[in-house]
Amino acid sequence: MLFYQLMNALRLEYPNYHVMTVNTGPIRTPFHQKADPSGRYQERFHKLMIEPEILTQEIITGMLLRKDEINRPRWMRILLKLYNLAPRFIEKVAGPLFKNKGSKTEI
Repeated sequence: MLFYQLMNALRLEYPNYHVMTVNTGPIRTPFHQKADPSGRYQERFHKLMIEPEILTQEIITGMLLRKDEINRPRWMRILLKLYNLAPRFIEKVAGPLFKNKGSKTEI
């Protein structure tokens, strides 16, 4: 949340600069095979994973159109706005979406 507030402050303080924030969910990259060789994370979130080529094109388009934000998947934008209005309520209701890393790290 602090980073998001910093980006908003930069937009206000430096209106001549283009500051764009990109908020993404999981991106389908080879990183997941290295970070989680078991494949459980990728298996669990494969439907939510964003194709990197599509995201890249959206970022380039966002830069050309001088967008302030890109939120993918799209439902994240709605959840982010609701979170800004009622953070404790959203954490309580949508807690599992925020806690998907597991308790132990495998290397």
